[in-house]
Amino acid sequence: MQIKRFEAENVTSALKAVKAALGPDAVILETRKIGLGGRTGVQVTAAYEPPAGGARPKPLATLPAERPAGVVDPPWARAATRAERAPAPQRAAEGGGQAPAGTVTLAEVSAAIAPLRDELSTFGARLSTLGQPAAQGEWVSMREEIGTLRTLVNDLVVDRRVAELPDTLRPLYLRLAAKGLPRDSVAELLAALPGADPARVADAIASAVPVAGPLLPRDAKRGRVLFAGPTGVGKTTTIAKLAAHYAINEKRRVALITLDTFRIGAVEQLTTYAGIIGVPSAVASDRAELRARLAEFAAMDLVLIDTAGHSPRERGPIDAIGGLGDEAVQVQLVLPATHSLEDMAETLKAYRQVAPVAMVLTKLDETARLGAALHTALSAGVPVSYLTNGQRIPEDLQLASGARLATQFLS
Repeated sequence: MQIKRFEAENVTSALKAVKAALGPDAVILETRKIGLGGRTGVQVTAAYEPPAGGARPKPLATLPAERPAGVVDPPWARAATRAERAPAPQRAAEGGGQAPAGTVTLAEVSAAIAPLRDELSTFGARLSTLGQPAAQGEWVSMREEIGTLRTLVNDLVVDRRVAELPDTLRPLYLRLAAKGLPRDSVAELLAALPGADPARVADAIASAVPVAGPLLPRDAKRGRVLFAGPTGVGKTTTIAKLAAHYAINEKRRVALITLDTFRIGAVEQLTTYAGIIGVPSAVASDRAELRARLAEFAAMDLVLIDTAGHSPRERGPIDAIGGLGDEAVQVQLVLPATHSLEDMAETLKAYRQVAPVAMVLTKLDETARLGAALHTALSAGVPVSYLTNGQRIPEDLQLASGARLATQFLS
């Protein structure tokens, strides 16, 4: 077995070099990212089992005189030269020219990528039909998605689980990953699909999302709920939507309390909402005042408590919020769908100390990539209570369900 390393700026260029030098039956042993003089490149290690007669494979294309990206002059060529001189590993068992277990051949990679290239062609055709300024936003969005698709196609070679997926699921893998769902989650989701049927992906997502149910069930007599989360995630607006829903639609007695005495206009904003909805409101600046206000609203069915937003890195203020909740006051965490997966994970880690019983996912209308929100809903261990997708009060508030989240994610 002959083993060679090929280094290039991207996976596509490296694979072309492998195919040209070793032919279509080469086996990809390893693909990894490397540093190339301040840039990021890839190194592909490939192997080829010569025919019994010892003849070298016939290259699929003649290498240009200037040498391709995969066969380069120093410093890149040094690693490749060392690999060529290394002794070939012994085969574990007699198997002729079979690829080692767990590897992916170029032919398999090509088969995996073929349907994904069709999707890229479809996007390109759509781009060519777009009009002038009115379609500018869609053009930009589609161009970004095409960039994401191309990246995923290039990365596909290193994900062996994808190569093992049925042909019917590979385009779906690309679609879900392009929406921001981590590739590990996508692979796990598709591997569990009954009958490898793409049409059942919505049902699979829906059944996996934990939901908390309504804030105040119809048979419940009272509820006290405090909303926590970073700045600008929509806590106050969410509270207004919930207050309007329960006061107007459910005919419940509702009161609002704000602990946000830091943000300019925060008290006035909540007071204005309360006046429009027709419910009482109050201000509390610490735990003692909150207890007093809760006592004043003891006859209310539902009391919603607003808090100041704090960065996940502000441990002190978050600790203070944790001290406000008890068996009588439940805490719900508010997270925006516009946050990255890393930001959501950091926020969840910081706010776990306040022991949230559920979370509200907001701003679903402000992003087309709901993968981070869906992954958080699936993996956080905290059920989802509500979804918000706009500024209208209370229309843009939905009781969370797995089916709703799956539909919005896939749309």
